Amino acid sequence: MLLFDTGFIVDYFRGKSYTKDFLDKNSDQVFATSAITIYELYNGALKSDKPKSNTELVEEGLDWLNNLDFDSSTARKAAEIQNQLRKEGSEINKIDYFIAATAVQNNAEVISTDHDFGRIKGLEVRNPKKSD
Repeated sequence: MLLFDTGFIVDYFRGKSYTKDFLDKNSDQVFATSAITIYELYNGALKSDKPKSNTELVEEGLDWLNNLDFDSSTARKAAEIQNQLRKEGSEINKIDYFIAATAVQNNAEVISTDHDFGRIKGLEVRNPKKSD
């Protein structure tokens, strides 16, 4: 299963060619995103200069993705990941803990251009711009 981060989905909405290429090359995989990413997409849409059309895009443009929920066991995993990185002195954006934990709990690989995910031990991460 491939779990797409917010940046990839935003680039997909913007028609960036690498997103279509990546999806075509990996069409045999299950595509998913997290409830946290959906939050980030809605938040960005509502802050934009076209909140109505961008909100509609979020509502209607994600039918190709499974939405993975954020539950109490995922919350615990996010706290464990954050605690580990805090001990190592390499904390990341708080929202990324939630996305990473969702991926771990669902045995998914994170698809992101954000290098912060690479700091999390045991998390599979692939940069779609560097994909084979």
